[in-house]
Amino acid sequence: MRLIDAEKIDFSEVFGGQSDFAKDVREEAKTLIDKQPTAFEKKMIFENSPFDLIDKAFKNLYPGKEYRACIEPDITDDQGEKAYGITIFYKDDIPIVAISAELAIKDAAEVFAHELAHVAAGEGTGHGEEWEGTFENISKEYQRIGEEMFGRR
Repeated sequence: MRLIDAEKIDFSEVFGGQSDFAKDVREEAKTLIDKQPTAFEKKMIFENSPFDLIDKAFKNLYPGKEYRACIEPDITDDQGEKAYGITIFYKDDIPIVAISAELAIKDAAEVFAHELAHVAAGEGTGHGEEWEGTFENISKEYQRIGEEMFGRR
């Protein structure tokens, strides 16, 4: 979906007339709108978004690892119990990280880092030493980036 949905605009109605000038204006307006980024192409985030900073920390530490992330209203674990975050690994595909929409931002950010530690450590590592070290590394890098950008608090 485009930020301005050109398919819903009747350019002949907005830019009426049959002159060459009116036709040129209609075509140029449509071309400009078609060039606008989609909502998925343009990140619309806050300058100090903890999610963006955590993503940056993850990518600094694990540049070859990929994931997709989403916020979901209802998350359950493998046993059907309520969960605040989950990482789903698919064979030969990018893992999906889901974070509960019910969490406060500061809690959701920590859960996001927690789930990214699962992505970095790999499927089946659970919450063992490897995962703990990975989570700690992401947390430290997040802290370093925050201090670099905003100073010590």
